[in-house]
Amino acid sequence: MRAAYWTGWSVLGLLFAWGCAGGSGSSGADTSKSLGEIQIDAVFAPATRIIPGYADTVEVAVTPPNGVDLPIGTPQTFNLTRTSASMLMQNLQPSSAPYRIVARAVTSGTVVGSTTRSAFVTANSHVVIDVSANLQTAVSDIVIEGPSTVSSTDTTVQFTAHARDANGLTLFSGSGFEWTSSAGQILYVDVDTGLAIPLKLGTSKITARLKGTTLTDSLDVTVESSTTVGVSPSSVTLAPGQLQEFKASVAGGGSVLWGIDESNGGKINGNGLYIAPAVSGTYHVRATSINDPAVSETATVVVSGGGSGQTVVLHPAGADRSAVNAIWNGKAVGFVSQSLIPAPAVWPGTTPTWTDYSAKIGGSGQILGANGSSIVGQTASGTPFLYIEPPGTKVDLSASGSLAGTVNAVAGNVQVGSSTFSSGTVSMLWSGSAASAVNLNPSGATSSVAYGTDGSQQVGSAVFGAIGRRAGLWFGNSASWIDLTPLDSTGASEARGVSNGVEVGYATFGNTVEAGRWSGTASSWVNMHPLVAGGSMALAIEGQDVVGWFDFDSSGQSAVIWVGPFDSTSKIIDLQVFLPAMYKSSIATCIGHSGSTTYIGGIAYTSPSDPGQAVLWISG
Repeated sequence: MRAAYWTGWSVLGLLFAWGCAGGSGSSGADTSKSLGEIQIDAVFAPATRIIPGYADTVEVAVTPPNGVDLPIGTPQTFNLTRTSASMLMQNLQPSSAPYRIVARAVTSGTVVGSTTRSAFVTANSHVVIDVSANLQTAVSDIVIEGPSTVSSTDTTVQFTAHARDANGLTLFSGSGFEWTSSAGQILYVDVDTGLAIPLKLGTSKITARLKGTTLTDSLDVTVESSTTVGVSPSSVTLAPGQLQEFKASVAGGGSVLWGIDESNGGKINGNGLYIAPAVSGTYHVRATSINDPAVSETATVVVSGGGSGQTVVLHPAGADRSAVNAIWNGKAVGFVSQSLIPAPAVWPGTTPTWTDYSAKIGGSGQILGANGSSIVGQTASGTPFLYIEPPGTKVDLSASGSLAGTVNAVAGNVQVGSSTFSSGTVSMLWSGSAASAVNLNPSGATSSVAYGTDGSQQVGSAVFGAIGRRAGLWFGNSASWIDLTPLDSTGASEARGVSNGVEVGYATFGNTVEAGRWSGTASSWVNMHPLVAGGSMALAIEGQDVVGWFDFDSSGQSAVIWVGPFDSTSKIIDLQVFLPAMYKSSIATCIGHSGSTTYIGGIAYTSPSDPGQAVLWISG
């Protein structure tokens, strides 16, 4: 068998050699016959070739001259592969015209070159033709076409390799390449087709190599999550302790886990309710996809301002419990319990030093309200009292026939509270004497209590049998009762404070107690509840500022102030953040202003079993 090589194809060429060798490869045929034969052998290129490509198969088509037929059973078209690289065509009719032979090189189903040759067959001749798949090409490089990022939800992603000449012209594409992935556990790629399957998040380098060559191209492909998280607002400036509700949107489904990047950056609950820390700085709230923890988004929080202020723990050493119930001309008033005996207390300064008013009110007990020159409350024996200083006059406000009573608030010469009779407890109004007592219990109510007054209005609640406890408002007598319960409330409600015609308190919606305010009617209810908090209650109001508590994350109540006016400039400030770390919960019970200084009194707790310790927040 003889082989000769022929070059010059712009892409690639098939090389043929032919000659005469009587009887060669005739499989026992008699060369004396008047018929001829052609043996076609495919010679495949050696592994050391420098050609960027090779032939898997040589497709051969033999066409006899006009008027000549191939012998019966002899295929006109056939394939020669590496495992079957020879074809002998016998009993061919001699002809003065040549037989036409077309050979095409095929790589992975793609034709990568072709050539045509002619062979004369004469009587008693044996023509041998070698078909070489040693390919010559003008391929200069290869490039991968495909995305550098794919989604984790993609089922498959097709990558394609292109063979190009020195001018960047694509010569052929798709077939003839071998594919690999550097991290198959992240992005699997089929070795022959370049079809990829994302398996998990990460980055893998996929490489295409032109088979039989060292020509390659690589592409770093990142498998990204289809999930994206957005946080609103994306940035915000807050005062120390200010509340801010963040909302997350998750494309791809699922919810988020909220967190804060900085360890001292405040706190956030599972619903996105954030509380700024007491220290100014820049912090980052992060929302992380629960379904895809690798995906998150942050919002920037700048904490600044807040003005001057201090927090004072007024609880005396050795006391059982204590509380601030009212602010009296810049002083905190309430009680201190020692050996389980409560004493009416006045803290004249910003230290735990306190004055015992037991002798002034006629015994142990507690101060519950204060205004102008008056303080009011209840003695330990259940006597409702009014104390005026100066001149230092104590008044017993026990209503005729009552068993006990309490005075919860005072404004000018008006005091409100409740008296207990043998028939039950009812709300009461006084004007400086026991004889002035007015029963405020609304018609049909089984019991009632008044918690606050601004001199012209009285607020509290009344119980109406199966209907339950209802927030209400009076104007000096029981007939003036106005039910303030919001129409969509599903449970108990109370009005706890009033100032200049604005009433504050709480109403129940579902199973949640929510703070709010009114302007004299049930329909005027405005919800002040932080929407993603566990509960809240407004306990006192002075001017445009309201104090009370809210439940941040079921870990305990936190003292809070709603800073008016209630428009776009209003703020909700968590007062808990200004307490020493030992205090785990707190409530704000009262508020008072003296010039530009705001005093907020309340109770703080170190644990669920702590009965409470008096605290005072001062700002301005």
